[in-house]
Amino acid sequence: MEGAHCDEHLGGDIASLQGVARGDVYKEEGLCSRLRVMLLATEDGLFEFAGGEARRRCCRGVWLVDAARWRGSLYLCSPDLGVLNEDGEVVAEGQCWALREAEGKLLALMSGPKIVEVGDGVVATYEALAEERGWHFPLPGYGPHFTDLARVGGLYVASTEVGDLMAGPSLGAMSPRPLFEDQHVLAKAGEWLLVGTASGIYVTKDLASFEEANGAWGYVHGIVKCGGVYVAQTISPKPIWVSQDGLMWENLPLVLEEPTFGTTNIACAGDKLIYAVRDIHLIDLKDWHAERLGVKLPTVYKIADSTTSSLN
Repeated sequence: MEGAHCDEHLGGDIASLQGVARGDVYKEEGLCSRLRVMLLATEDGLFEFAGGEARRRCCRGVWLVDAARWRGSLYLCSPDLGVLNEDGEVVAEGQCWALREAEGKLLALMSGPKIVEVGDGVVATYEALAEERGWHFPLPGYGPHFTDLARVGGLYVASTEVGDLMAGPSLGAMSPRPLFEDQHVLAKAGEWLLVGTASGIYVTKDLASFEEANGAWGYVHGIVKCGGVYVAQTISPKPIWVSQDGLMWENLPLVLEEPTFGTTNIACAGDKLIYAVRDIHLIDLKDWHAERLGVKLPTVYKIADSTTSSLN
């Protein structure tokens, strides 16, 4: 999807003042050249952020935690309803926590844990293993689930909330590795795999031995590579950490709105970082400067690119 030009509107009543909302359209002037289209999955539906405007796309009142554009269609991930299309129709029932692309398929990571191909059915289920090994999720009424997928060598790797890190030659043949944690995100830094957890970042080269990274202590729910550095978020008044190698982390001296449990509030915009909990900030990672864009939203659970998140 192409970003909107400054003199083009996608319909609706556009607010001309910073931070003023009319008809679920929020606008900040002068950013068209800096930001591409982002999808914002929030506690109150889906918003699209482009050209300095945040515009509601759909699903008022629906808790969303991820969104992805796949083969020309938009799919939404809700822990309460499952996977929805933009018309609000449920296309895969269950408790959905993430959308990922692998093997030419759009996959939903569901409670169970289960991996479901959107439009086709269950690819893999680990419900029996979860019960056997005591996997759980701390929010009442919701089950343990995979939170992210990665490829390491010839293996698929899945992070679990809360349970074992899993790895195997196929999505249906993964087995536990020696890390039992509240796991939220996977990222690759050279030959290292980074696992963001509720107690910091663990690193491994071989999926057999794990050590804690130095820094980024606490509840980590997002890791991205942006502007040539790795960036992580923690629940803290100074939530942003940066690293050159994924092993040694430095806390940026930026006081920002704190993330909450279960939210991924960082994403790249060129060599800048987008940070959004309710306010949207643009962070320059070179001079450690944060610019508040004046756009106010419901609590953001995921900042997604307008394209699908695929494995690398």
